[in-house]
Amino acid sequence: PKRPGHDATLPSALVDDVPSRPAPEGCIVFVGAGPGAADLLTLRAVDCLRRADVIVHDRLVPAALLDAVAARAERIPVPRADDAATGAATGRLLVSLAAAGKSVVRLKGGDPTVFARLAE
Repeated sequence: PKRPGHDATLPSALVDDVPSRPAPEGCIVFVGAGPGAADLLTLRAVDCLRRADVIVHDRLVPAALLDAVAARAERIPVPRADDAATGAATGRLLVSLAAAGKSVVRLKGGDPTVFARLAE
C-alpha cells in the first residue's frame, strides 16, 4: 500500500544527477532501503546501487526501487534470516560473489545494521 506523500519511484532527474564512480572489484556494501520509498534513499545509496554488479536483497525491498536505480545489476533474492543458518548462508553468498570480483550490494529493508545482523 502506498503511503500519502511518498513516491515508490525515484525521480529520473535525481538519478541522472548522482555522480557515479567505478565500483572496486570484489567489494560488499550494506545498504538500507529504509521504509521502501525510493525517493528516501541517500545519494550514496543510489550511487552504490547504480555501480553494483549484483544486488542481494530481501522481500521487503520493492521492485520499483530496484528498477529505478539498479537496472543493470543481477538481482538475487534471499530468504528472511530467521535463524543463524539462513544468515550464514547469505553471508557465504556475499563473500563468494565478492571473491569472484563482483561489486555486491546487500540491500536490506530498513536499517541493515539492525535487521541484517551486520555484526555477525
